[in-house]
Amino acid sequence: CSPRVLWDRGGGSAETPTSRGGTEGLFCSLPHSDTSLPAGCELSSERDSYTFQVPEEWQCEQQLALRTICLGEMARDEFHVVEIVLAEGGARSPVPLATLKPSVLPMVSATLMGVELTPPVTFHLRAGSGPVYISGQHVSSKYWGTTAPCPLLGSGGSASCSHSDVQPVLG
Repeated sequence: CSPRVLWDRGGGSAETPTSRGGTEGLFCSLPHSDTSLPAGCELSSERDSYTFQVPEEWQCEQQLALRTICLGEMARDEFHVVEIVLAEGGARSPVPLATLKPSVLPMVSATLMGVELTPPVTFHLRAGSGPVYISGQHVSSKYWGTTAPCPLLGSGGSASCSHSDVQPVLG
């Protein structure tokens, strides 16, 4: 588990974007139209929640792909429960994501493959004192037809696509 790259860059909020634009389901195939950056945060008794959010004015599709949740070496031998709170439609309902204990299950990774969240999302340490490290990838994809800048994408992310540059996303 590598907790060194943090979503929280010291200012209390992520230095990353969100909002949707363009044609749903189509992405540009131009160079630098997709960007993936390592991301992570630490939850503990001193800071038991963290919200990953991105500015709405960035015209990029944003996803947070979770990879690993693990306990730090100083974690007490107690249950540590991490939950996520998704803000969808004004309702905020917590969903348990992982229950860890150093002597039994100090890390989860394989079960998180495929867990992709759309910001904003809040991680909360519901039980335990931590430290708990959450790591993953922040993925930004520029939609076809958008010309507004996306700071995570190369050259300001302001290149637009034509129909010949568009490839359907299979999946």
